[in-house]
Amino acid sequence: MVWQLLLQGVLHQKRLDLRPTMKSDTHMQNDIYPKVLGIDYGTKRIGVAVSYGSLAEPLMVINNADSEKTDNHVVIESALHQIAGICQVEGAIEIVVGVSEQAMADKTTHFAKMLHDFTHLPVCLTDETLSSQRAEQKLREARAPRRKRSGKIDHFSAALILEEWLETKQA
Repeated sequence: MVWQLLLQGVLHQKRLDLRPTMKSDTHMQNDIYPKVLGIDYGTKRIGVAVSYGSLAEPLMVINNADSEKTDNHVVIESALHQIAGICQVEGAIEIVVGVSEQAMADKTTHFAKMLHDFTHLPVCLTDETLSSQRAEQKLREARAPRRKRSGKIDHFSAALILEEWLETKQA
């Protein structure tokens, strides 16, 4: 998996080295495998990953914290703009959002609806229970430095969520 190789230092995190140069929007639409964006939603951070065929690459972590946050806070507008921009640049045709349990599931479902309304792309919900813990475990197994393991790992969680969803689509 691409993101595991990134962690091991086999590949450098230069995304342009991992895929062909995109010359136009037409080229993006002609990719062999349609791209899907994976999202690990959180009220403070949103992890984003993108698919390349059956692989998922961690892309970035988007800030979702707001200084005027309320209990009903779901997503700040700038985060929606960033995700929409990533979808456009990557040529994503669908978005997969991981949903956990209990109260967070309600916020995530609301976020997914807002994301669909904002991007006009299909949004699929999938189980993401314990994805952050699994990502942290994979980072340990890959012998990633402690600072990487204790930092923001939401994009790695998003890659796990997306890879699992891709595997179920292939089965």
